[in-house]
Amino acid sequence: MIMLFMNIWLGSALFAMTIAIDSPILQQKECLEANEGIFFSVKKIDIPRHKNTYNPSIVASKGGYTLFFRYDEKEEHFFHEKKFGGCTYIGYCQLSKELEVISKPRFLDLKSSYAEDPRAVSYGGKIYVFYNDIDFQDSLKRKMKLAVLDEESLKVETLYFIPGGKRRVEKNWTPIVFDEGEKQRLGFIYSFDDLSLFTIDFIDQKIVVEPYGTEKMGGNYPFAWLKKYGFLRGGAPVFYADDRFWAFFHSYFKIKTPVNNYEDRKSFFYVGGLVTFAVKPSLHFDKISRFPLLYEGAFSTKRVRCFDKMVIYPSGCVYDKETRLVLLAVGENDSGIKLLKADLDSLKNSMEKVNP
Repeated sequence: MIMLFMNIWLGSALFAMTIAIDSPILQQKECLEANEGIFFSVKKIDIPRHKNTYNPSIVASKGGYTLFFRYDEKEEHFFHEKKFGGCTYIGYCQLSKELEVISKPRFLDLKSSYAEDPRAVSYGGKIYVFYNDIDFQDSLKRKMKLAVLDEESLKVETLYFIPGGKRRVEKNWTPIVFDEGEKQRLGFIYSFDDLSLFTIDFIDQKIVVEPYGTEKMGGNYPFAWLKKYGFLRGGAPVFYADDRFWAFFHSYFKIKTPVNNYEDRKSFFYVGGLVTFAVKPSLHFDKISRFPLLYEGAFSTKRVRCFDKMVIYPSGCVYDKETRLVLLAVGENDSGIKLLKADLDSLKNSMEKVNP
């Protein structure tokens, strides 16, 4: 406990000294003060021989963790009618308990050079990686897919297309594993706009998706957050604690800075937050972060793409029930990976009730 207190104190001091954000919305005194002490450890992860990996996901493994990540390889080309700036792959490596990279990076055999944004969960002795991929019949569309991995070898056993999409470009679905009676169910939050939860079953080598519950926007929805920071969008896989489901999400907003009398410079900010919700007796929001979640050195990763964006993108999460510690994996500025540690009670104290 003493070490935990010292880590939190040191993290707070460093946070206060080093954070530098361009957005006046995030520079509010209340926002900065609310974030002090939440994340007591921040570690940047560099993948050997693969610079600028981002949008990570993480699961616990024997002796440490397995980290999944997106890697872009610049190679301008056309596929059907669309021009691409490069190819995108999903890789992984092993981390020690101290979050050091202890294996060579490898790439999942997903039969594609356009796979993006992994979200990984452990379920039933396997690892399930949700990701989005190009529609090979129409290069302007993207679909959600699911790779089932052997837990030991991490080899891809089966690839599935996940039905149920409603948009031309599908991404940001949020995986969830939850108890239903004596068994566990695998599913996903399709959208936080109406908090729509779907379950996944595997029948005859295909995925069957069924609606489990929906809370329509207009009821117990966090409109106060929406007005300041934008709609809630998908993020890290959901975890369960204190009789509630917890989900790190992202939102984005833009600010305009006048350049001259005729034009403005637009800057986009992608920020992370945390929301809790219940599934039974009905699906509904419970609490949400009072402010976007920030940490020491937030947004400091050098941008190598998307230069008009400042990005914190929560995309992976491991919760330890015994220690009540949360390990959050974030992509920063579409160019890097950081792993953040927080105590669940610190996160809880940074939240407020969602009011209708």
